Amino acid sequence: MQDWIYHNILKKTQISHHAHGFAIKKSIITNAKIHVGQKQLLKLDLKDFFPSIKLNRIIHVFSSLGYPNIIAYYLATICSYEDALPQGASTSPMLSNIIAKQLDKRLISFSKKFNLKYTRYADDLTFSGDEIPATLIKYITDIIEDEGFKLNTTKTRLYQEKSKRIVTGISVIGSKIKIPRKYKRELKQELHYIFKYSLESHISKKKIRRLDYLLSLIGKVNFWISVEPDNKEAINAIEKLSILKNKILIEDSTKI
Repeated sequence: MQDWIYHNILKKTQISHHAHGFAIKKSIITNAKIHVGQKQLLKLDLKDFFPSIKLNRIIHVFSSLGYPNIIAYYLATICSYEDALPQGASTSPMLSNIIAKQLDKRLISFSKKFNLKYTRYADDLTFSGDEIPATLIKYITDIIEDEGFKLNTTKTRLYQEKSKRIVTGISVIGSKIKIPRKYKRELKQELHYIFKYSLESHISKKKIRRLDYLLSLIGKVNFWISVEPDNKEAINAIEKLSILKNKILIEDSTKI
């Protein structure tokens, strides 16, 4: 029923262009690209994002789409759990984006006044620009609370100097997005040992018990390529891993 509601009702509803999470043709990559090369960066996090959206706000979504109150109530009930938006439901991401649309509208309007760029990926809010005074956090917090959300103050980060800047898992320092240095360093180390000593030797030495380890590694390198599509080292690595995977598949098939 939730899948039907998503595909036939919610999917057709417009959300903010500044929402990059759970949105068609948007991703962590499109979210990060907006903030590349900016002098200062502000990262904020909404506290208990899904659970903080209660039943009455979900009912309002369906009412605003033209459904009678009783139908809006039943649709909202199907999409809720214990009178709130549940994690994992197929309708929750889109409902959260629809409900946060007014928040996005107010925050982008606020950002334009201070020549800032703004994006939201689910509960992650990011602002960037030439200058972000710390005093702006108070005004942003007021808007967030006025829209029925709360700020997780422990995750608030204001970067005013050139330093490690990660937006939804992607580095935005410099003129292009990149995967974080630590992620790349650890991944390259794994690949080095595998290509030099063999997959079996690496798994044995590191005592790796994951049956899907190779597939997981291929996924990591594909993520690297999706962020840095022209990186020859990543392209070379995925070619070698694909050959290795095919070799294992052939060996397994001969044992059957």
